[in-house]
Amino acid sequence: MEKLFGKEREPNSIIKREEALLPDYAPAEVLHRKSELEEIAEAIKPLAERKLSTNLFVHGLSGAGKTTGVRHVLKEFSEFSSKVISVYVNCWEFSTRMGVYSCIVRTLQEPLPRRGLAVDEAFDRILERMEKDKLAILLVLDELDGLIFRHEDELLYSLARANERKSVVFGIIGISCDPYLLRRLDNRVSSSMRFSQLQFKQYSTEQLTEILAERAKIAFFPGTWDKKVLNSCAEYGASNQGNARLALEVLWKSAHHAENRNSSQIQQEDVTTVLKKATLRGKRKSPFPLDSFELKNLKLSEEEELLVELLKGGEKLSSDLYDAFIAKKARTKRQIRNYIDILEAKGLIEITESESQGDVALKPRLIKLKKVV
Repeated sequence: MEKLFGKEREPNSIIKREEALLPDYAPAEVLHRKSELEEIAEAIKPLAERKLSTNLFVHGLSGAGKTTGVRHVLKEFSEFSSKVISVYVNCWEFSTRMGVYSCIVRTLQEPLPRRGLAVDEAFDRILERMEKDKLAILLVLDELDGLIFRHEDELLYSLARANERKSVVFGIIGISCDPYLLRRLDNRVSSSMRFSQLQFKQYSTEQLTEILAERAKIAFFPGTWDKKVLNSCAEYGASNQGNARLALEVLWKSAHHAENRNSSQIQQEDVTTVLKKATLRGKRKSPFPLDSFELKNLKLSEEEELLVELLKGGEKLSSDLYDAFIAKKARTKRQIRNYIDILEAKGLIEITESESQGDVALKPRLIKLKKVV
């Protein structure tokens, strides 16, 4: 049998700069989002003069370019004004007030005491620094769901109240795939923030093809791809709610498939093979496994990852899932329920009532993964 690891691997013949296809890549130009970028820029521009900005709630389907667009504006804004500190936070990763404050403190390069800071102490330190250096802060809360589902939206109220001091100015941009997320806010929080909504509509096949072409010019060596291949990837993304991230993933996987068969070009057969594997997994919101592009930004905690692992074998009753979890990691049932609720909010699991008889309140729930892994 031929050795698996000793054989020589051909150098990359197709992929030149793989990062241009990855989710975190920041393109020099954001295609087909001119009006949205201009609206964001107009909303935050007053911050440069330490005046109140328009708080924005940016929403749209997954892969619609929300995060890419906002981060592009942030980059240009940082070059425009040195008195506005932009802080980007993924709220699935930092889902508490203290987590967000810590991100701000680190961005401000404030020294932290060894003992750490209490929540209110951290916020006071931020305000003191803003007043001292006459700074405004533009806070981007991506995946805003993370804060709201953990009932940490008190953060928004604190920021709104701080703006009333006149000596400090916060601008807020919240981002979510859920257009109805703000309905979950407490009325006093909602009325204090006064969010203006901005929707990123889904991409068409033609728009996705142009986006893929721009990335392909950077990612691949010349002559290794053609527009037909890009169009096939774009069609798949368009058929999945105009998802650019998904279209890029198909192209990325197709390029690797072509290289693995020692081809010097991405062919239609490579795309067909990748899509066939996706189709075999069934028609779901995302047909790719949990390590795919579509889920890179969900920032699962160790506990959430453990739940996903336990559910890979199939659906489980909540009572059985609790027992299996506790055997691996010591947590209370209340804590485990919270992790389960967060996974449901992230769209990774499906929860239904079991058909067992007895008290409805005591019935265990059936829990299963939405996506095949």
